[in-house]
Amino acid sequence: MAGIKVLRRSALAFGCAAGVAAAVAVPVSAAHQAHREYQERQAHQAPRAGEASRAAAAGTWRVVIAIRPATGARVFMSSVSAPAAGDVWAVGGTLTAPDQSYSVLEHWNGRTWKRVPVPGAGTPFFPYQVAASSAADVWVFGLDHGIASPRWAHWNGRSWTAGPLPVIKVAGDASPAVTITAAASAGPGGVWVAGTVADQDSKFGLPAQAFLASYDGHTWRVYPVPRSMPDVVGISALSRTDVWAAATGGQGTSGVGASTSDGNVLLHWNGRSWQSIPAPKNVSIAAVAGESVHSAWVAGSMPGKGPDHLTSVAGAGYWNGQRWTLVTDPAADAHFPQTGYVDQLTSAVPDGRGGLWAVAEPYPPLIGSLPGPASLWHYTKGRWTGTQPGDLDLFQLAEVPGTTSIWAAGTAVTTAAPGYPEDGLILRYQG
Repeated sequence: MAGIKVLRRSALAFGCAAGVAAAVAVPVSAAHQAHREYQERQAHQAPRAGEASRAAAAGTWRVVIAIRPATGARVFMSSVSAPAAGDVWAVGGTLTAPDQSYSVLEHWNGRTWKRVPVPGAGTPFFPYQVAASSAADVWVFGLDHGIASPRWAHWNGRSWTAGPLPVIKVAGDASPAVTITAAASAGPGGVWVAGTVADQDSKFGLPAQAFLASYDGHTWRVYPVPRSMPDVVGISALSRTDVWAAATGGQGTSGVGASTSDGNVLLHWNGRSWQSIPAPKNVSIAAVAGESVHSAWVAGSMPGKGPDHLTSVAGAGYWNGQRWTLVTDPAADAHFPQTGYVDQLTSAVPDGRGGLWAVAEPYPPLIGSLPGPASLWHYTKGRWTGTQPGDLDLFQLAEVPGTTSIWAAGTAVTTAAPGYPEDGLILRYQG
């Protein structure tokens, strides 16, 4: 609904991975119980996580690899980048105990998957995002030894280099909490990264301030983001002079993800400066997908058809360089009938044919409650079609440039503690 903060799974606040790992051991809360009851009601409709591969294979999406944890651990895959059909990178982490998350980086060379060690292996590291332009230009962003030390690591095909991100500080904040929300490659040597800095000692994570930075092959540069927009929720880089981003007025973080509101702007970088394009009223943006130098998609929640358009449904908005067109997806909300739950499109990429692929997850009316299982939605030729591959959380999509091949990164959720990660998953769509 307009003005109501909605949890963003795409932001993936595993920067609070300690909280996630610790929460697995606590008794099932009322929120968890509600999620379990939903799973039981849906048992005859949606396959369980263990059946996800068969369900996806029956349609157009297929689980291509499951990363299984060691005993007592859990695995999540939070980000995927696909610069070529035979060059796909996915990053995530293994949760072993409170305050301990160890990086997991997988590479597909067109034939096989291979685990790639990341600098700092053997020490706690909370990875969020991966962005690659080739197998010799791979960036991984995350947090080192806690929630206030954002780091980058770069692979040149032979060796790694690493260092700290030049993020801003929140005024008066002695204990900043950083969430890396987005990253995108702008070509060899160039990369963009964004996130939110908040006060970890504050009850609601306030004040919060967004940061947006780029690397041009030589130096890092930080760009100012209006204080009224404390979260950059997505970046889509088509070239060094054609970069799209989206900023939101939602403030604070929760135990599951960053929050958003209906105060949003679409941003475009032309190589020299940023242009700010206000989003339509009551649109809540959670993802952005650039299409060309003049056009881009945003995805999230859109105004419904209720009184004064105050209701909200999953959907996307298309900017053609002059005006907005909104395409709502009421069918996404219909697949989760729980009272008060609303679907939000949390990640989106162009489909290679003028349409859009997006992840939808239903969110409860109370911040801190757990979402339901994700579904995948395709907008093409004026209509939406969707599929639900099982009890999965899907965090990010990536398209292979020049093709209709799409990749997804996420996790199967455990039924022992509903909503928490079990096996890391990578899915693929071949149209």
